[in-house]
Amino acid sequence: MDSGLAATGGVVRDNNGDWILDYNRFLDNCSVFDAEIWGILDDLSLLHEQGHRRVMIQSNSLEAVK
Repeated sequence: MDSGLAATGGVVRDNNGDWILDYNRFLDNCSVFDAEIWGILDDLSLLHEQGHRRVMIQSNSLEAVK
């Protein structure tokens, strides 16, 4: 049974594919679209805090990309 509970997470790598950081966050009840957008926001926030200014976000969600 689908509970509606969601989490997001990701891995951030440099241009050589080497690991920089990873994260996850429990989101409670939300849509798949919202989970994707929260994941992108988390990526950008963490990278900004670390001083990275040029990033490329990859997502398998066409809705989030649009």
